[in-house]
Amino acid sequence: HRASVYSKLGDFTNALADDNKSLSLDSLQRDSYINRSFVYFSLGNFSKAKIDLERGQSLGGIADDQFVKMLNGVMETIQKDLFLELLE
Repeated sequence: HRASVYSKLGDFTNALADDNKSLSLDSLQRDSYINRSFVYFSLGNFSKAKIDLERGQSLGGIADDQFVKMLNGVMETIQKDLFLELLE
């Protein structure tokens, strides 16, 4: 799926546009939620990354242990980001 290729190339603008388009056509596209979660994470939008990761999990296809590992990574980054904001 093209959005994944854009993501791997670091072209998050086009990846996000493709994922949004895919989800506007079919809101049950698990892979689009998972990829968009990665894009949001890469752009520093951790709350949206978490929401999309959870949506992707709810549609199935992610092993529970893999999901927990991914979600823990997102949550750890959110906590670090919030801590750094407090230091500023």
